[in-house]
Amino acid sequence: MNSIANGIYAGKEIKKVFDRNDFSKESLSKVSGFINKDTEMFANQIAKMASWVTEMDEQTMLTYFRIFHKINYPTMFYGTKKQIMMMMMGIMLRNIFKILRNPKMFKYM
Repeated sequence: MNSIANGIYAGKEIKKVFDRNDFSKESLSKVSGFINKDTEMFANQIAKMASWVTEMDEQTMLTYFRIFHKINYPTMFYGTKKQIMMMMMGIMLRNIFKILRNPKMFKYM
């Protein structure tokens, strides 16, 4: 039960950091026990994805979100490498033809 409560607290604190767009060590100090290199990498990737809306054309953006809307973010942030790999392989297998039809999408992966 404590780990669930700690995870909820960490999620709320990380959301506040995203809202402020401040990813400094000081702002993440409250949840430093929950953050590892993988979490930092995914947080940076999500921050980068937020700017893609201005870079992508409408059709590419719609295709991208149709493909990746099934990402389970708790698994992405806190899952094991095997869980993340299985989730991403499932998404890629279900959508391989959509991805191949839209070569512009490889830039955003």
